[in-house]
This record gives sequence, structure tokens and C-alpha cells, in this order.
Amino acid sequence: MTAGADRKAKIDTQKCVQCGACRSACPFGAIDERSSIVQLIQTIKSGQQVYALLAPSFIGQLGFKVTPEQIVAAIKKMGFAGVEEVAVGADMAALHEAEEFMEKVPAQQSFITSSCCSSFVSLIKQHLPEHINKISTTVSPMVACGRYVKTKYPDAVTVFIGPCIAKKGEARQFADAIDYVLTFEELFCMLEGAGIDPAAVTPEEYATKASGFGISFPLHKGVQGAVAHALQEAGRPEPAMHYASGLEHCLEELQKVIDGKIKCELFEGMACDRGCIDGPGGLTEPGLVTVLLKKYAAEAQQKKLHDDNEAVEAVKKVNMKV
Repeated sequence: MTAGADRKAKIDTQKCVQCGACRSACPFGAIDERSSIVQLIQTIKSGQQVYALLAPSFIGQLGFKVTPEQIVAAIKKMGFAGVEEVAVGADMAALHEAEEFMEKVPAQQSFITSSCCSSFVSLIKQHLPEHINKISTTVSPMVACGRYVKTKYPDAVTVFIGPCIAKKGEARQFADAIDYVLTFEELFCMLEGAGIDPAAVTPEEYATKASGFGISFPLHKGVQGAVAHALQEAGRPEPAMHYASGLEHCLEELQKVIDGKIKCELFEGMACDRGCIDGPGGLTEPGLVTVLLKKYAAEAQQKKLHDDNEAVEAVKKVNMKV
């Protein structure tokens, strides 16, 4: 963001990576993202089959004591046809990215970067365009999940719900997978408007299909941890990995890797300072989400990526490339 001749703050669209940091930083609350709440409500009321795709960090967003079962029940009470966890898409992305890694590193290039954070991807494209080939061509968990849901339900309308504002821009690039994007803040507003209190909703029977690794994607080094474990399950050694969060730090650390100052074969970059749990559209303090998310991941029945049979089969059916 820069100041023009009239001293008014202006967003440089040539440099903007749609991370939403300006929204959080503006002391006057004058910046906000475009919302699709009205259009989504109209879509639900029209009787179309609308599916909510919940980002892994949904745990704890609607209250410390609100269970995943209650969140799913509350969303369905609003008129959604079903709820899917994007953590399954994360399992899909980790499995596919591990395959891509084995194909490219070191045979074709010295390292690849993660591709799940669209703002980080935009950062490379705008500031290090000569290294675009280093970006993994695997789609993000959101896109993987959206494409999979649409293969299961061809008439489905997909709605990603998470803490990330950048996903709104990414959804426009992948209209084949995602129809709408809501932040957790917007989800809370919809529930309030419908008079639904998640804490008072009778929970329905529900269990995650994702592995603990997919659920852990938003945590510190969660993506590289999942990919490394997928490689381990395939009998490959753990690669040299590096992690950075915050756009400036990502750029600095990635340049060090490019210059050979850091040994790295798999680089994970996240635009938000503490990763996805620190997204500007979240409702809960990141430290609390971390604790709850780790507990949820530990309780998952699927302890390995290949234990997520749905993700394993989905990778075979869905186009997993950008």
C-alpha cells in the first residue's frame, strides 16, 4: 500500500497479492473484502445443492466449547446440503505433491515450493518471475476438495469457508472448483442472521475422514510435514526442508535458498505470519486454534496419509494440477 499525491492510502494492484494484511492493518477499518453472502443465501433459497468446504482451522472458530459435530449441524441447519472437510483436500495435495517432488527433485530442479497459499504463489510470480518453475503445480487443498466434491455431486455448488481472504481471489481463478468463499467471520454473520447458536445446536453423528496430517496443514510447518510423511510412506528419505511465514520473510528466505545459502529441496511459504491459523478472516486467537487443532488431529482415526482412502482414490479421479 502506498500514499498518493493526495496523501490518501492506495493499494498498488500491480504488487497486491490479495493476502488481506491491509484489512487487518488499517486503523480505521476502512478496508474490507468483497462478500458473497447475499448471493449465497439466494442460491440456498433457490433449492440448489450447496456444500460447505470447511478449512481445517474451523476448530474453535465458533466458540471454545463448540464441537465439530455442532458446527456441522449448525451449517446444515442453514440449508447447506452437506459439509466436507478441506483437510481431505490437504491429504490429496500432500499425496500429489510428494509424487511431483519425486519426479522433479533433483532430476529436473534443485527444489520446489509449496503451492497451497495463493498469496505466496503470487509473491513468487510478481517478485521472482524467473523462478515460477519452482512452484509446485499441485492445486491447493481448497481446489482439490472443490473438484472432488463436484465429481461426487455434479450439480453441487461449493462454498469454501476459512480464515483466508486470498481464497476469494483464488476461487475466481478456479471457477471449475469453487463457487463461493466465506471467511469464518462471514459464516458467523450468517448464523447470527439465521438465529442459529452453534453452542445450542444438537450435534449430529460426525467423524472426520481426513488424516491427522491433512488436519495439521494450517499449523507451523504443517504442509512440509505432510509431504515429508507421504514421501516416507513411499519409502523415500525426508528431503531438506525450509519454512517461512510472512510475505517479507518468505521473500528473504526464498532468495537465500536460490542463492545457495540455505540447503533446501522443499520450501513451504505462508503469507500470514503464523500460517493459515492467523488468517485475517478468523475469529479465534491463533494460539487457541493451535491447541484445539492439534488435539483434533491426534484424535483422527487415520494416522497415515494413505489411511485416508477417500483422498487416495480422489487423487486418481481429480485433476490435481493447476
